[in-house]
Amino acid sequence: MKMYGLRKLPRYKIVYASIDVLTIFLCFLFSVYVHRTNQEQSIFEFFSLNPSLIYILSGLSLLFLVIFQYNGLYRINVVLNRSANFANIIKSQYYGALNIVLVSLLMKSYNIIDPRLIIFTYIVVSIPTLYLIRVELLRELFLRLKNNSFRRNVVIVGDGNSGKLLASKLIFENPIGIDIAGFVDDDKEIGDEVVSGKCVIGNLNQLHMVIHDYNIDEIIIAIDGKDYDQLLEVVDYCKSQNVMVRLTSELFDIVTRKVETEKYIDIPVIDVASQYNNRLTLG
Repeated sequence: MKMYGLRKLPRYKIVYASIDVLTIFLCFLFSVYVHRTNQEQSIFEFFSLNPSLIYILSGLSLLFLVIFQYNGLYRINVVLNRSANFANIIKSQYYGALNIVLVSLLMKSYNIIDPRLIIFTYIVVSIPTLYLIRVELLRELFLRLKNNSFRRNVVIVGDGNSGKLLASKLIFENPIGIDIAGFVDDDKEIGDEVVSGKCVIGNLNQLHMVIHDYNIDEIIIAIDGKDYDQLLEVVDYCKSQNVMVRLTSELFDIVTRKVETEKYIDIPVIDVASQYNNRLTLG
């Protein structure tokens, strides 16, 4: 199974995920400690006497990371939208709380802590904490660093109308830190302008060289007028380059499974999930 290298994952997602895990772990740590049976124990004494709790809380924190991912909390359009971000936090905490109940029942840990009180305290503490950190602080951090530390270099494969529209919007209205390096196209000469000063910088056979020379983080496929088999050949080849691959919205009717929907500004794109190496299938 070929996976994207961490260096090709969006940096903001790595930052968000790392801070989410740490925040959730600390909220759990606080919730467990304040409801310890022996209130005379210091935090060091309590956890030194119950070291397994650290592993349990770490595991739960990673479980919440999966829940956050499933609920779209690392999609750029959610990250930048306060209401969507906060709503998905609450939704994730609800599903996470159900998992805490199951884990606490399985561990039968009532002799040292009361899971019901921990769940209540965790929810009360974590929701406002996550709102403050994710919705306010990290969002502001992203907006400040989007053109530097969080900047992503993108190449568009094909010069279809959807690709031109996306490129134009990202050139003139770009709140998400994406830089269009240029287009890869087999039907035009290298150097030909496609839209707004962005030119063809290579053909499909030169894609690997383009990725290396322009330090490309992501490929967006925007091919109009291709049949299904031709499209799949392009998708398979782009996926072999070990960078993230996305399709523009006009291809939603062709590829409808094994993808995640995201929005760049107001234009939907779909993520060709890295865990699938077989050919995509029609919905």
